[in-house]
Formats: sequence, structure tokens, C-alpha cells
Amino acid sequence: EFSEIKLLSNEFMLDYLKSFWKKDSPYVLSHKCADSYIRINRNSVRYWSCFRKKYMRDITQGDVQLLHEHLEDLNLSPSRINSILKAGLIPLRYAYENGITLLKAFEYSLPKVTQKSYKPITNEIAYKAFCKDWSNSESFMANLIAFYCNMNMREVKALRNCDVLIKNDDAYICVRHEYCQSLVEGKHQRVVKIPKNVAECLLRYS
Repeated sequence: EFSEIKLLSNEFMLDYLKSFWKKDSPYVLSHKCADSYIRINRNSVRYWSCFRKKYMRDITQGDVQLLHEHLEDLNLSPSRINSILKAGLIPLRYAYENGITLLKAFEYSLPKVTQKSYKPITNEIAYKAFCKDWSNSESFMANLIAFYCNMNMREVKALRNCDVLIKNDDAYICVRHEYCQSLVEGKHQRVVKIPKNVAECLLRYS
């Protein structure tokens, strides 16, 4: 165990982060991380590339602070900065708890995120938007189905052909929370009734 820890402490920071967010890594498997969560963190790791030649054992709070300031210079939103920092701070905390590094990364103060308030669009505005010509049919259908079924982006992305059901004059959508969610009957998050012409249009464009 000591030799393994010593080996990891001699690993470059960026290499460690890339390995940490692999689907078969000990942390990901033990925490049963969703595929979407893994992708977000793997995409965020690239912002830690400034540490590609810095060893795990040499990472300091000052290094994280410099990265934080660099991200702010890029005019990224506080929530995006949070996401990027966590992609490195979570592995660093894991490394600290396992004796790989001395950095108490989990004590680093993340930027505060102020939630924006959004007003829902009216039916009149939505109607005008859908009456316009859309250059991308997939975007049109994604927004149309989200509007009709009150689905979020993740649910729209998870939609498959087999989730669209047409029975006589009625049509339904089986909404799942994640793309990898089981297709077994009764395992869907909810079932939403939609106009038949919308269902037919959705199948035609899918």
C-alpha cells in the first residue's frame, strides 16, 4: 500500500485527473457516478492542463488559487468555474484522504453562485417561435417536445424512438431521467400525453 501511494505521489497532476475520471476508476465505481457527470468532469479537466508537468505531491493551495484567478480572467460564469475547480478538487480531496498529497483541497473556498431568476415564456411567445423557420430540425423538435412535456435538457437528450407511443388517436412519451435508464416497464420517470401530430413529427425527424 505504501509503495502504491508513493507511486501516485510521483504522478503528474493532469495524468492523475484523467485517470480519476475514467469509468472504471475506484472513485467512479464506488460512487456509482452517472455517465453525464463523468463527461462533465472529464471535459473540465482540460482547464487543469497548466499542471501537466507538476507532480501530485507538489500541488499547493496557491496553485489552485492561481487557476481560480485564471478562470475568472476568462470571464466564465461562477457556476462554470465551480464545476471546473471541483473536477480537480474532488480528486485532490480523495488523494489527501489516501495520503497521496498533503493539500487539503476540500477546504478551498469555491466562488459563490447566485441563482438567476427566470420568467417562464408565455404560450404566445412560444407559438411565435415555433411558427418561424428553423434551420436545424433537431433543435426545433427538442425545443417543441420540451415545451409540450415540460422536459429538461437531460430528459430530452435521453429520449429514444421506443419512448414515443401512439395508440389509435392518443400519443404518449415515456420520460426517463438518464439515457442509460432501464427500458423495463414501470422504470420510466413518468408518462406524458402529447398531441398525436407531435408524436408523428417526432418519429419522422428522429
